[in-house]
Amino acid sequence: ILRNEVTGQVQMNTKLTGMPECKFGLNDKLVIEKETNSNRKPGVEIDDCTFHRCVRLGKFDADRTITFIPPDGEFELMRYRVTDNINLPFRIIP
Repeated sequence: ILRNEVTGQVQMNTKLTGMPECKFGLNDKLVIEKETNSNRKPGVEIDDCTFHRCVRLGKFDADRTITFIPPDGEFELMRYRVTDNINLPFRIIP
């Protein structure tokens, strides 16, 4: 393999009442919380990402949690690109 790259986007379609705060966590946040010192797994290395204006960027910079109050209807929450150590950046937990 000479080069590998993953580009993706998170599309949302919200139909929520009120102004609820929603949160997404990257998979490496789950790894960090569950890891022990001897069992270190690589995290997700996102090369670049852009967020919808509803995302609280300060919260993402502090703890890599995507926190936002979604607008009604369809919108693109984020767009990202990964080139090294390609792991899935998201896992859906019901």
